[in-house]
Amino acid sequence: MSSLFTTAKASLSRPSTPSPPPPPANDNLSTGERAEPTADFQPLTNESYDALFKVILVGDSGVGKTSLLARLTGKSFNFNQKATIGVEFAVKTLELEGGARVKLQIWDTAGQERYRSISKSYYRGAVAGIIVYDITDHNSFEHIEKWVKELRENAKDVAVIMLCGNKRDLGDLRAVYLNEAR
Repeated sequence: MSSLFTTAKASLSRPSTPSPPPPPANDNLSTGERAEPTADFQPLTNESYDALFKVILVGDSGVGKTSLLARLTGKSFNFNQKATIGVEFAVKTLELEGGARVKLQIWDTAGQERYRSISKSYYRGAVAGIIVYDITDHNSFEHIEKWVKELRENAKDVAVIMLCGNKRDLGDLRAVYLNEAR
């Protein structure tokens, strides 16, 4: 997945108003502590970037959203990963071809139904949503339409929606095949 972001080509101009919200001063993003959503978008710290995008990870509980986020932000895989409660948040800065710097605010939502009402408030301002399903769990694949609907109802109208089949390392247990996912 990280190769998808690092090889992306884009023509970027500095936005007149940066998009996603900064975390409150008491949040420590490097440890993955949570930030509260806000409607006012402000630049993060003094770090220079050309564009700022809010991306939200959604999908059923247990599909590997938190593990995907950890790998994208340079952390190692944790076999004992606990379920996300509410929402977690991380930042990834990428340098694109041509030298443009893009800052991604990536929000990892809880897939459990009991946290759904909390998670929806974090969709606000998202310009992209990544729907994650587990290739070994056909039910998670069948719920994709529900996640697309939720993103369209709660994120920006122009949000890009991507689909990510996760747990490829468990290919011998595959329940969703590539031809079906396409």
